[in-house]
Amino acid sequence: MSSHISSAEVVRRIELFVLMIGMVVAFYILSLGAKSAFLSLLQSGLALQDVLLTAFSLVMMGAIVSSPFLLLALLGKKIVGVGRVNRYQISGLIISLLFTVCSVYLYADAHRIVSTDRSSTAGLVFLAVPFYLCLFGGVLYGLLNFLYGRYRRTIPQE
Repeated sequence: MSSHISSAEVVRRIELFVLMIGMVVAFYILSLGAKSAFLSLLQSGLALQDVLLTAFSLVMMGAIVSSPFLLLALLGKKIVGVGRVNRYQISGLIISLLFTVCSVYLYADAHRIVSTDRSSTAGLVFLAVPFYLCLFGGVLYGLLNFLYGRYRRTIPQE
């Protein structure tokens, strides 16, 4: 059993690391918004039902925030080659980098909106951002998987 790591595996690990960084930043920005929610609960009197509702909503938001990153990580599994890096894997890495940059910008903008606008619907921005990220990343990576599948059918099988 060889301990040699192929270049395709290295690129895949870099891609997963980039997605993990994006998810950590998204969770950090979400936690900044959660901090103000818990501070307002502490100032208004601590009711157990309010704390439980806020904690449940944060767990749900965590699942929603992580879903675009997990989608890209799962879609990228099909493209990993054995041995050498292929152009589809490099394209997947570029999509992941763009996705992470977009997510950091959009979550920072969502936090700015939520912290300045005190309306009851301002928090919905945190639901809209993952939806658009799933749409953006899923379409691009889905197209990449489709092209990779067509490419795999055209080359002779060994």
